Amino acid sequence: EKKKVTSAQISLAWMLCKKPFIIPISGSRKTKRLKENFEAASVLLDREEIETIDKNWTAWRFLFLAAIGHKLL
Repeated sequence: EKKKVTSAQISLAWMLCKKPFIIPISGSRKTKRLKENFEAASVLLDREEIETIDKNWTAWRFLFLAAIGHKLL
């Protein structure tokens, strides 16, 4: 909400910041969503945001809630 990005973008940004060898692969049926997913690479999460996600969300629950559009931060 404070970053003005989607939950899916937060989810992808979180996965990208975990390990340099993690490359999330998301399925997209619409060009708009594909563009949104690519833009997630420019979303920067600060340490506090990453710790909040790590502390409060298991990976699968986090990804599920992002997929259904739940506000994550």
